[in-house]
Amino acid sequence: MSNHRILLLVIVLAISNIISACTVEEQKYHTELGDLIVWFMIDKSDNGPDWPMHSNSERINLFWNDEGVKTTNDGVMLVREGEAKLTVNGKTMWTLRAEKEDLNWDVTLKGTKFGVHKVEIWPNHQCFGTGSSGCDFAWDTLFENTESKNIIAKEVCTGGSLSNGGTLYELNYIGKQDVYVMYGYSSGSGGKTNWIEVWWKNIPVFENSENACNYLEDLFI
Repeated sequence: MSNHRILLLVIVLAISNIISACTVEEQKYHTELGDLIVWFMIDKSDNGPDWPMHSNSERINLFWNDEGVKTTNDGVMLVREGEAKLTVNGKTMWTLRAEKEDLNWDVTLKGTKFGVHKVEIWPNHQCFGTGSSGCDFAWDTLFENTESKNIIAKEVCTGGSLSNGGTLYELNYIGKQDVYVMYGYSSGSGGKTNWIEVWWKNIPVFENSENACNYLEDLFI
């Protein structure tokens, strides 16, 4: 084999190794959705969630897009928006555009000047309607592959219809304040999508199950 061909082969192998290494590193950088939910649960010793929460963390693959918080168009709510690459029980979320691509999820803190009230975790590219949805997951698999063990989830109520609605759970984890987690679902002939909302009990609308279930019903009217 000529020196030229040997050099070309070495270059090809080097590029292949670099691509493989990048792929492995990218896989490591995905976060389990269940871990992200637990990450947003507040320590029992804390007063409650606040806007700077989790501003800097290397443990969770979440990147904030905003410099601080911004006001919604109606001038009532404050939001802070970020993105995360997520898996559910090892399953990578994906969307179909020009080709199949890993799916980023929007992570949005919502509240007022008095503090954060909830976080929404949604697919940020519409994968409902692709014919083969890659952003659906079963609630029962949410905490199977997480670092956090012994999560206790109690079903509280449901709202909406069979094709568009949500189920509310109350989550309990040692050392953390209890939260409500809404498992949302939307389905039809084109595919299906799931999303998550975490509701902290720091405002009257979420302070007990009756109020939280009324809020859930109102979401899908």
